[in-house]
Amino acid sequence: MTQTDRVLEALRNRAYTAYELTVGLGIANVRARVSDLRKRGYVIEARPDQFGDARLHYRGRTDLGLFER
Repeated sequence: MTQTDRVLEALRNRAYTAYELTVGLGIANVRARVSDLRKRGYVIEARPDQFGDARLHYRGRTDLGLFER
């Protein structure tokens, strides 16, 4: 399983901060993996929590199937 797949699987279960994903999954560049997911059509939102840290939320997949080759 790729790092991108591991991030997606984690975000499907609950919201995480980038730091939590870095420590929990051992992925140093979480922002790049989230960018990869967004390019693949997944909707990942970053919203601040009560401490001001951005939590990443998985919101589903856009329908890009018509435009992919």
